[in-house]
Amino acid sequence: MILIDPVTLILPSDSDEVKKFLTYTDRSVEFQVSRMKRNFRWKASDPEKYMAQMADLKAETKQCLLKYNVDGQPFTHSGLWKDLQNRFGWELENRINYPEASRPVPWLKVPFEMRYYQKNAVEHLLASKHAAISLPTGSGKSAIIMNLCKQNPVRTVIMAPLASIAEQLYQGFVTHFGKKYVGKFGDGKKETNKLFTIAVAQSLVRVEANTPVFEQFQDVQQIIVDESHTVPAETFQKVCLDLFKATPYRFFVSATQLRMDGSEMLLRGIIGPIVYGKSFTNLVEEGYLAKPIFKILSVPATYGVGRHDAKEETRLQLYRNPNVLQLAAKVAAQMVNNLDRQVIILIDEFKQFDLLKNYLTVPFEFAHGGASADAKDFLPQQYLKPDNEQLIKDFNLGKIRCLVGTSAISTGVDLVPTGCVIYLQGGTSDIKICQGIGRGSRPIPGVKTDFYVVDFKVEGSPTMERHIEMRKEIYQTLGEVSEH
Repeated sequence: MILIDPVTLILPSDSDEVKKFLTYTDRSVEFQVSRMKRNFRWKASDPEKYMAQMADLKAETKQCLLKYNVDGQPFTHSGLWKDLQNRFGWELENRINYPEASRPVPWLKVPFEMRYYQKNAVEHLLASKHAAISLPTGSGKSAIIMNLCKQNPVRTVIMAPLASIAEQLYQGFVTHFGKKYVGKFGDGKKETNKLFTIAVAQSLVRVEANTPVFEQFQDVQQIIVDESHTVPAETFQKVCLDLFKATPYRFFVSATQLRMDGSEMLLRGIIGPIVYGKSFTNLVEEGYLAKPIFKILSVPATYGVGRHDAKEETRLQLYRNPNVLQLAAKVAAQMVNNLDRQVIILIDEFKQFDLLKNYLTVPFEFAHGGASADAKDFLPQQYLKPDNEQLIKDFNLGKIRCLVGTSAISTGVDLVPTGCVIYLQGGTSDIKICQGIGRGSRPIPGVKTDFYVVDFKVEGSPTMERHIEMRKEIYQTLGEVSEH
């Protein structure tokens, strides 16, 4: 095998066995096929168009990462070299040129000393030059990213999946390196001339080839992706394989590097081998993370039980179920007033918040990534344009005791004093669930060593009962679970 550039791995064989190894099933396409099969109305109204669309989708179900260049040589994504070496025993020849920093970059403010596992993560990544690490939410991955840049201060872009995460990284980099070295791309800014650029994923996706911005990014020597497991596959491909295809140093930092949509092979081809990791329970036992205490509360279903669409059933029986919302509000009041714990309530929809706010008896604020057009018709004006940065700051200072939030705060945002996470997002995605739990996992020495996670079993709804059992299995791998 020959690594001829940062994204291309020339293969010594394209045998049927190699082709089979590099082929995977895209389960997201399988899901689309399944939905189409249930669309009887479309099938009956335009059978010819229906069958053509179905054939196209089925053709996309199987994806093969074996490609051929203009010279007819077989190649695949560079990150798969370790998998191929383990499977076929091929040796690797690396022809990539890795530049060295022209000068060191001093700390403006020296951060806290890294923990042992953070040091190990940095060492393993720098030794590998193209690799990933897996560390749980709350373990201090931003410190790892900053130290990667400190120890390898070449022209770097750090990509974050959300504007809120990018802002936190930006503020941290400015604090410890100074504005002289740090820029931001996205969320209204287009600073591309600094040594370290913090970028929002969706802003990078919109960069078109052969534009001035595209050209400005061509001398980037290091790409670091934060919360990489949350980045859509299409975004990964466009950013890592197109925009930064010539970037030699490639590091991926996340709570988990697994996917549930079948695209694991493609993901590994982009991120490379996972060279270091620690589990959530490891770090809880070692005292680096707060201990979660899981409570599952039973609540009756509301009207309309028995729908066939799981999303609609979730919306009806969890998001908008008055029995759930009233109990969630009661728990929030008990946590704030009786146990003196700050509360995060994680939700998915604006209508869900609009209903929930009527039951809350403690002062609260609402953080989200921007109201939809429909939400503007029913949300009170005060909740339409939140200052999430200020809300997060006020929560961490103890000024806000109850914060309701969407995915804008459920992924990668530091909410250190959280004493209780009320989980109203439902579903069965282990990635999403673990991210939500992570909002409470930051410990405060001598003050906070544990936190509650409260979820709901909607009795009488088969779909909701099935979903909570699946979430319960995830919870049991992380801590104690009790049902009430």
